[in-house]
Amino acid sequence: MNDLQFMPHQEEVLNLTDDKNRCAYYLDMGLGKTFVGAEKMYLLNNTVNLIVCQKSKIDDWVDHMKTYYPEYRVMDLTKKSEGVNFRTLVETKDLYDQNIQIVGVINYDLVFRRKYIAHITDFTLLLDESSLICNENAKRSKFILKLQPESVILLSGTPTAGKYERLWSQLKLLGWDINKKALHHCIIIQDYRLLSKKVRMKSMSSAKKHKQRSHRSYRNSVATAEYFQNRQILKVSQQKVMKEKSNLFTKLMGLFKKGDK
Repeated sequence: MNDLQFMPHQEEVLNLTDDKNRCAYYLDMGLGKTFVGAEKMYLLNNTVNLIVCQKSKIDDWVDHMKTYYPEYRVMDLTKKSEGVNFRTLVETKDLYDQNIQIVGVINYDLVFRRKYIAHITDFTLLLDESSLICNENAKRSKFILKLQPESVILLSGTPTAGKYERLWSQLKLLGWDINKKALHHCIIIQDYRLLSKKVRMKSMSSAKKHKQRSHRSYRNSVATAEYFQNRQILKVSQQKVMKEKSNLFTKLMGLFKKGDK
């Protein structure tokens, strides 16, 4: 690897995630996400690495990896011959008997069309502009969410576009197995608390009527979320009571049978 000099903020985020094998770097444009992501992939030190990016960024990633990490064998998987070579390497055991590491670079619109990628295991997956999998119903998102990487690196300057519920698919890749509806309720309640605090701190004036209306809408959403949670608690309690009644009935029948004898 060529000697790289990182900026203070880049060194800080790398140090903070030093012991993590699944991490997201949500850095603004111009802060060097490519350098951070590539260095983290190098530090994870997996034999097989897959970079998924936009089609327009493929050449940039290939050039970056070849320039700064010459020990890697880098392949552009949009090219047929290199795609065949990559597949041959990951599908045979020869790769793991040699002291080589490979990096495949492919775009989002092509990755789900390469079915053999779904069978790769124990690799590092790097998603450049990970916000492109926010729609979990899209083919590329479904395919990526079913992959079996050992390590995950997410890069994006705008991971949510202002809608935090769109983080669900990225959180899933990072290892948080949370239901999408539960995540949505958590976000609503958190936003309501923050907004309530702001409203209490500000005087009520006509210029703030829009915020008052937003406050009411959040309050209604939280009420719905709390109602849903209470229904779940009630359902569990009812099931517990019915189970206890069933056990009691079974015990009584056993006593009656002993009395008959």
